[in-house]
Amino acid sequence: MEFVTWDPLLEKETPHYMLLILNSDGKVNMLRAVDECYASKEDKMWMADFLRKMWEKYPAKFAKSDEYTYISIEGKEQGLRLTDEEQKGLEKVDSEITRYLNDLFSADNSPKWSGNEHSMIINDSCWKWGVDSYYRNQATSSAPIPDSFWTFPYNLINHYWNPDPFLSWPGQGRYYCDYYADLGKSNLDLGYNLLAYQQLGYSSHFLTDLGNPLHTGKEAEQLFQGIIPPWSPPLYSWVHNNYEGYVNAYWSIAPPSGPYAFSYFVTNNWYYYQMTDPFVSAQSLAQYSNTKLNTLYYYVYNNPYTLQNDPNTYMITSNVLIDTSKHTLGLVKYVRD
Repeated sequence: MEFVTWDPLLEKETPHYMLLILNSDGKVNMLRAVDECYASKEDKMWMADFLRKMWEKYPAKFAKSDEYTYISIEGKEQGLRLTDEEQKGLEKVDSEITRYLNDLFSADNSPKWSGNEHSMIINDSCWKWGVDSYYRNQATSSAPIPDSFWTFPYNLINHYWNPDPFLSWPGQGRYYCDYYADLGKSNLDLGYNLLAYQQLGYSSHFLTDLGNPLHTGKEAEQLFQGIIPPWSPPLYSWVHNNYEGYVNAYWSIAPPSGPYAFSYFVTNNWYYYQMTDPFVSAQSLAQYSNTKLNTLYYYVYNNPYTLQNDPNTYMITSNVLIDTSKHTLGLVKYVRD
């Protein structure tokens, strides 16, 4: 698997930079989205022509090394200096594509791992530590519940954390992982076992959320635009929802891009990270998954219709689920010790 990154000047130039750095599959898929979107026939023709002209004028350059693909725009090392017409054109195309794809992938302003994944990961970890089925079921059934704790935008803010020092302050996921883990540990010591395993389930939710790279950054794309009037869904909600739908769809069956269902990587992991501070452990998991963020985001964006066939997305997901399992096993041991 190659990591993907791009010229940071592109993000400063336009919030619609992804349209300019698409790979060949991405171009085909974006033209398909233009053809299928809600715009008029005349607007669709204009948008398709506009995109082709932009790709010709600003050709993406893919420089590959052993581990990275670095994307820039050919001959534009100092920035694109897009005209006002080009900026408005990108905004129009992206808005029409996104309005359609947000509907197609049911964007609802509440990006989250499916409740099933939260439940299955903590259930597996409890089972491996020999937790009695009664208490294991309490943790399992409690794991999805934190998705209902808050309304927008706090339902997003409190389930993520960005390791970037300049952007780390708003995300609260590591705090709530720590808070409920310590509550559970204290209540287990006091003999309030049922309550303790409920809180373990809550803690595991916030921990496993940070195993999803899309919960560790890309705020401008996934959140900020949604909290600015007219309070619309964030521009690229479909990227987040498409990815999580993909993981859910192939949790128990193998996708075309890989030999195993995603549950395999959880159930077959028996290693754990020793946890002494849930806050630090949640932070560590987020830091690991964040290293995959740009690459995952890029491939999900490029493959909205055929994500199940992308080997890069499969490999990233497999890796973060293994690491998430190791941390969750450590969490169960921490609360029980």
